[in-house]
Amino acid sequence: MKLLSRVMLAAGTLLLLAAPVMGKEVNFRLDDDLKLNGVELKSGRYKLVINGDGTAEIFRGKTLVTTAKVELKSLDGVLPNAVNYDKNLNLREIRTKDERVVFVQSGDSD
Repeated sequence: MKLLSRVMLAAGTLLLLAAPVMGKEVNFRLDDDLKLNGVELKSGRYKLVINGDGTAEIFRGKTLVTTAKVELKSLDGVLPNAVNYDKNLNLREIRTKDERVVFVQSGDSD
């Protein structure tokens, strides 16, 4: 019985350690063609995978479209479930129901 408890504890610990590496997935849709780090994102459905290292990957279907540096921020009263972009059609952030995923552009400062 003690061996089983140790195995379960070890498995639970590995799962917790691997959680940041596994990534959080968010599906989103673009109604307009946008750009992110010079890569064109055509309107349509995408999946955002947030990694535990401050980066995120954007997939269209199973194809990796681009990777980007991100910062996770609280919603702070802004509307959730939205895509925010600037006047030059550069993707700036994706708002989930829980947080804002802000894409860090070179030269950005908060």
